Amino acid sequence: MRIHGAPFSPTERRFLQLVALPLLEQLLDRLQLIRVSQEQEQWDRFRQRPGGASSPCVT
Repeated sequence: MRIHGAPFSPTERRFLQLVALPLLEQLLDRLQLIRVSQEQEQWDRFRQRPGGASSPCVT
């Protein structure tokens, strides 16, 4: 039973706390690791080039 104006029932809130939020945190952590890895690869490729700009970022 939903209280008027409440966005989630107690059961829904418990599901979000125990299942959905931990999964989302895990996904975000994994995406962050991928991003860091890609940035490191970009810097590694940049360092291997002779000369060039002061950063690997293209503007």
